[in-house]
Parts: sequence; structure tokens; C-alpha cells
Amino acid sequence: MSEQYFLQKCIISAEDAKGSYSMMSNLDADQQAKQVYDSMVADIEKHLYYLNDRLKYLKQLQQSNNQK
Repeated sequence: MSEQYFLQKCIISAEDAKGSYSMMSNLDADQQAKQVYDSMVADIEKHLYYLNDRLKYLKQLQQSNNQK
């Protein structure tokens, strides 16, 4: 299995977690808990940015190698 496979798997899991954190923030009445969930969403968005960027880079690298 390749790094690309695991990156895609991580992206799917992170997107799912982001959705769950967002939903919990919307449903929780405790303002402090909402802030924590919102902070977790912001953190996971940073992770997703890196994961997607790395996946894009690997795909471009693979295309470049295939053209040689």
C-alpha cells in the first residue's frame, strides 16, 4: 500500500471527525465546550490542509514520473 492510499484514508477520517466536532459544537449548550469543539475544528482544518497538500504533491510527482 502506498503513502497516497494512507493519505486518502486519513483525509476521509479527518473530514468525518471535523463534521462530528462541528455537530457537537452546534448541539452542546455549554459555551466552554462549544469553544473547545470549535478549536478542534480549526486544528483539524490545519491537518487537512497539510494532508491534501501532500497528496496533491505526490500525485503531481507521480504524473511527472509517468511522463518520463
